[in-house]
Amino acid sequence: MRWIAHVDMDSFYVSVERLKNPSLHSKPVAVGGTGPRSVISSASYEARKFGVRSAMPTAQAMRACPQLIVVPPDFKSYSELSHKVFSALKIICPIVEQVSVDEAYLDFTGCERLYKSREESARKVKQTVEGASGLKCTVGVATNKLITKVASDLAKPDGLLVVPVGDEEKFMRPLSIRKIPGLGPKTSALFEHRGIMTCGDLVDFKITEVNKYFGNQGLSFQESAKGLDHSEVSTEGERKSLSVEETFDVDVGDFETLSECTRKMSEELGTGLREEGLSARTIAIKIRYGDFTTLVRSVTLSDSTSNSKVIAQKAMELLKKNKSPSLKLRLFGICARNLLTPDQKPLEQFDLFESPEKRIKEEKIEKIKDDLKRKFGDKILR
Repeated sequence: MRWIAHVDMDSFYVSVERLKNPSLHSKPVAVGGTGPRSVISSASYEARKFGVRSAMPTAQAMRACPQLIVVPPDFKSYSELSHKVFSALKIICPIVEQVSVDEAYLDFTGCERLYKSREESARKVKQTVEGASGLKCTVGVATNKLITKVASDLAKPDGLLVVPVGDEEKFMRPLSIRKIPGLGPKTSALFEHRGIMTCGDLVDFKITEVNKYFGNQGLSFQESAKGLDHSEVSTEGERKSLSVEETFDVDVGDFETLSECTRKMSEELGTGLREEGLSARTIAIKIRYGDFTTLVRSVTLSDSTSNSKVIAQKAMELLKKNKSPSLKLRLFGICARNLLTPDQKPLEQFDLFESPEKRIKEEKIEKIKDDLKRKFGDKILR
């Protein structure tokens, strides 16, 4: 019988900020921007009591909770701590599928000799996370990924919930259909309009009626309402892309400002690629104008790269080619796609007119810059 755990870090961004600044403990805190168009990335449980939630505009969050402390995000710290946590979890569990910076599935199937019970494995996960990071987490344990996800959501914060083998449908029946992972508000409203309020209601709804009103998607959600899920916990998946974007406080149209923004983003993107030992075959940009019209344009390179200068050059070429001269940007982003690890990277073909020594020298400079920033912080270089 499968033995799967879902681990979810509690209010991860806020928890990291509290590690850095203990005075934030027990106060309503949110991580996010403070500009007129900024949004909340993460909110503490104290802030959530006032209705503050992720993706909420910061201005709206401040109105809902006037005493809210808004801290700017420090994604480098979040990434570093996340890496420590999941590296530690891989020591105690053979299969770890990381699905985000603060969330993962662990497959303990076959580990009966290591852990006497499923609850013991969950406690080991919590101890490992706290030992590696000083942070709390919530763990759900069951026979499949869907149930573990729902269990950890119900047990938050700092909780532990084990769903006994064979009790999957019993566990799901009394829950609101809105607890089904992947079931959005609009689809939930369609079900509720038909009187389907709980998972039990959906299980009992005639399959012919489900198919008539909701099609194959409805049948899939009915399976989920029964607690059925056959998806596997895969080993750490390959990252498919890495991106950086910025929403401007005021719409930007001049290329001087956009060029400087491109340079900074490319530095951040290049550093991220090099830290993970990756290189990109495709560079893409995202342009969003003031009326929310959005364009995505990309270029595929002859050789993959993690060089910040190359990324900036290609991004700027795409921007000049595709930006409307008369319109200003609300948002701009750069994305590295088609990522390759060193063993996947083919033998490089140097340009006929390019000096190999120059390429090697630039790579050394990038490494020195990374080392300096790692040791002294991002602001060491101007």
